[in-house]
Amino acid sequence: RACAARPAAMAVLLEHESQIFLDLFHQDGLVICARGLGIDRLLLRFLRLYCEPASLVLVLNTPPASLLPRPFPLTGEYFIDQLRSDGVVHIPRRVTNEITNNTRYEFYTQGGVIFATSRILVVDFLTDRIPANLITGILVYKAHRIIESCQEAFILRLYRQKNKQGFIKAFTDNAVAFNTGFCHVERVMRNLFVRKLYLWPRFHIAVNSFLEKHKPEVVEIHVSMTPAMLAIQTSILDILNACLRELKRYNPSLEVEDLSLENAIGKPFDKTIRHYLDPLWHQLGAKTKSLVQDLKILRTLLLYLTQYDCVTFLNLLESLKASEKAFGENSGWLFLDSSTSMFVNARARVYRIADEKLNQKGKVPEKSDVKKENVLICASDDRACAQLRECIIAGAEAFLTRLYNKTFGKDEKAGEVWIKDRKAAKSKGNARPDTGPQAKKAKLPASSKQNKHKKQQDRTIIQMMGKTEDEKKEELEVEDNKELS
Repeated sequence: RACAARPAAMAVLLEHESQIFLDLFHQDGLVICARGLGIDRLLLRFLRLYCEPASLVLVLNTPPASLLPRPFPLTGEYFIDQLRSDGVVHIPRRVTNEITNNTRYEFYTQGGVIFATSRILVVDFLTDRIPANLITGILVYKAHRIIESCQEAFILRLYRQKNKQGFIKAFTDNAVAFNTGFCHVERVMRNLFVRKLYLWPRFHIAVNSFLEKHKPEVVEIHVSMTPAMLAIQTSILDILNACLRELKRYNPSLEVEDLSLENAIGKPFDKTIRHYLDPLWHQLGAKTKSLVQDLKILRTLLLYLTQYDCVTFLNLLESLKASEKAFGENSGWLFLDSSTSMFVNARARVYRIADEKLNQKGKVPEKSDVKKENVLICASDDRACAQLRECIIAGAEAFLTRLYNKTFGKDEKAGEVWIKDRKAAKSKGNARPDTGPQAKKAKLPASSKQNKHKKQQDRTIIQMMGKTEDEKKEELEVEDNKELS
């Protein structure tokens, strides 16, 4: 006898998540949680609760993946897939342009949870294609963006004018977004038409007690920076300090404590600068605006130094110097001694003299019994993930060589041309008339030393893989001449 498949049980909410769910279920409001406390799990539980034909619930701020600039995990498709995997029968639906205007009203009256873009909902509310009086409620995801985009606020206003009984529940885990502006929380709640605010930071009693019971085992591994990286970091900090002093000199009214070098390294520094200068931006001079732009560029350099490889960092530096606009609009930090030191050390990381150890063929390491385990590596952005993936698969040397060839236009043909030029120069030197055997013996060691020193200066990251055949022949000739002398 065939048995009907039971729907898969949904993940059980944690203690603090259950408390948030019950508080928001009984009274509408805005929930602001700390990052990582499972705001998506909370929204998923509300979606499952209202996935029934008897209710009509709209979800805002969950655009389809096709409208996003890059893959983003928490889209409408993500929640639909999660509910489908949990065995929900009436999964949410999405309103698209493929649904004609005549059948749009029937589509809404079928009930359930509906994902739709703000543009479609605005048109449907204005043309009465959506039965506003039949809407059970609206769930607002990423509620901190309600002020940035006016369409969601306009939808909620139209909904509240036509429906006084339906609920409005808003969720967000970006508490930092409410620090900017004047009365930001009050303005967001006014646009959401809610009166209750639920704050759930990590130091909340319920959250803290749960986290104390389940402390993770954390192993921190710090990678020390090379001497060149330390020199570059010192140069960038010196330039940052000089720009901050200039900014204080041109704007004495700014708070001295906030414009310190320690605060300039942190992430909220850009918001702090905008908080002080945005009201007076139209009154500021060109020098102050140039200094603010330079501070942003220097902070980007500081991030690229530790986040990406040496070739990417040098490419950014060279682009700043090559761009006429950036070179002409900078406040003068490109002409400082620290800037010169930064460029020298950045180039030394890429164009370096080959070491004898790199030229020698390394021995193949013996196979060791290593347990194969799955390792998850987390990075800050997609670019860092792509670089780590290629570095692990192809190796650091091959990855840097490919990146150098792509960035600076150096490839294998350039290396072959360089070898041909060296051979041509050598043949011209041999074609000169001899002045005597003793003079020839005396000139050979000196010329070979000059050629060897010149080749070490011209050598880049491409020539680090090993010595060319031409170099080996010259070294043999030098050794023979030493024996003859």
